[in-house]
Parts: sequence; C-alpha cells; structure tokens
Amino acid sequence: MAEDIRTTIASLVDRFGIGRDYHLRCLDRYIKTIELAQQHFEFSENSSVAELGPGMLLPYVAHRYGCDSHAYGLLLGSWQDDLVKMGITTSRWDFNSPLPADHPEDLHDLIFFCEVIEHLYRWPIEVLQDIGRLLVPGGTLVMTTVNLLRVSNRIRVLLGKSPLINKFERTPDGRMHVREYMLDELCYYLAEAGFDVAERRFAGYYGSSLSGRLCGLLGRCFPSTANSIEIVATLRS
Repeated sequence: MAEDIRTTIASLVDRFGIGRDYHLRCLDRYIKTIELAQQHFEFSENSSVAELGPGMLLPYVAHRYGCDSHAYGLLLGSWQDDLVKMGITTSRWDFNSPLPADHPEDLHDLIFFCEVIEHLYRWPIEVLQDIGRLLVPGGTLVMTTVNLLRVSNRIRVLLGKSPLINKFERTPDGRMHVREYMLDELCYYLAEAGFDVAERRFAGYYGSSLSGRLCGLLGRCFPSTANSIEIVATLRS
C-alpha cells in the first residue's frame, strides 16, 4: 500500500505547477498520514473529503477514490488552477479569520488539517471550532503539525535561540511558523472545541543525514522528542 501511495502521489506531483520539490520531500509524511486516516475512515466515492491548506493528500484521495473533494485556504495562481483541473472544489479562507459566512453548506465526512496550525496567529480553539462547522456530526479530523518539544528545538533553546525555525514575521502567504504546539495541549484544544481524540501519537521524519539518524534514534527512545505530532479526532454528535 505504501508504495502504491508513493507512486501515485509522485505522478500527481508532476502534474502540478508549483511546489514539486516540497511535495516530494513530504512523501513519507503524506504516506503515513493517509495510512493513519485509512485506519479510522473508509474512503469511497460517496465520501466528502476536504483539506485545509491543501498539499497532496486531497489530490491523492480524489484520484484514488473519486470522492467529493474540497480545498480551503489562500489558494493562489496555478495551484488553484491545478486543483480545479482535478475536479476539486476550492474555497478561499484565511484561517486567521473566522470561517466566511458564505461557506458551502455541504458538510464533509473527513477533513485533513496538516502542517497548517503552526502558521496561524489566531486562537487555536476558534480555528478548530470553525473546522467543526464544516464536518458532519461524528466526522473525522486528521491533524498533523511539528512538535514543539522535538530534539532540534531543545538544542536551539539550550543555545539561547528561539525554537522557531524562522524569524517571527508576517508573510503574505503565512509560510512562517508563528507558534508551535505540544501534543497534550492540542488534545486539550480539540476537546474544548467539541472533538474527541481517537488516536494521538508522535512521529518522526528525519532523512538519512547523520543528524537525521541521530534524531531518529532519540525519537525512538524518547517519543516526545520526535519532530511531528499526528492526531485523529471525531466531532461530537
């Protein structure tokens, strides 16, 4: 299954006009996220699936299962055009602002919210409550983000540096990290926003460099030092 996902996403990436190098670097994360979602959700052509701040998760499930697919975010230029060509509906939503009043009335069975929340300066419970408004009761949210407590952050703090990997500054497309989170606090925010956490885990994506292998070893010995957080939650009925 993993190789099928890898091959399919790699072929889809070649169809898109932007972000090719980034998406290929994220292949392992995409594979693990899709496999995690499949453990909690049965995709079919009758499913309605959305991705907030879309990467290649939504294009994959749209291509693989033919499900109703919807992308939300600040979709610019060729990225939006490529999504539309794949038959994916798009809606503009700046996640730092409330869900637009004219958002589509159709609700989704599953939403991917991956590698986005760390870029937002809005109170996270408000963001998660808005996401809940897009889900059917009992609907599934798959959420991933970087782990504030990862090894590289701990080293930066010991050296007297900010744990943020970039300067704290506003960018038009929100690509800089504004705030990073710990697993327990995200689970708390989800509960406050009306979700029940079905699965929570640390995950590591390190690469093959010496530093990557060392971080991977630490992550296996001390899971809280892994560089990623993955959560599946369901919206309370």
